[in-house]
Amino acid sequence: MSSAISHTIKGRTKPQDVFYTPKELALLHIEMIPDEYKTEGTTWLDPCSGKGVYYTHFPTTVEKDKVEITDGGDFLKYTKNNTVIIGNPPYSIIDEWFKKTIALEPKIFSYLILQHHITPRRLEIMENAGYTMTQLKFLKVWKWYGISTIVTFERDAVPYTEITYDRKVYREDK
Repeated sequence: MSSAISHTIKGRTKPQDVFYTPKELALLHIEMIPDEYKTEGTTWLDPCSGKGVYYTHFPTTVEKDKVEITDGGDFLKYTKNNTVIIGNPPYSIIDEWFKKTIALEPKIFSYLILQHHITPRRLEIMENAGYTMTQLKFLKVWKWYGISTIVTFERDAVPYTEITYDRKVYREDK
């Protein structure tokens, strides 16, 4: 990313959180969810479905739901419980997003976020809510600001985190 693009993003006065996840990256993210959560009877939620790149590729064995603000939905007002919540949330309201996720009490949730969103305070909030970080994958998406991460939290999980770095640069679908 050029310096000019970086400064433009950092200097915005109004957040623009519409960054669609490349299909290849969404597929990788879905694959990272442990198989035990891909069985019949589990429910999956895409809380910010956008173009549906996550939702349309959820395992066929699960019940699925989606929310999209541009379709009149609002994850922050969502009330159904789901086993899995997975997606690419709006970064400008990440704290509210995490709080809402915790309130819905999924067994596992996994988000594509910026690396600097993983802070000691947020990790403490997750821990106090009974969630353990179990996966952390660093990666780069072309023209997105900074290094992104896929971070996964599981309720009442054994304290172990798999940390990996994906050297591939993911590009938005055309």
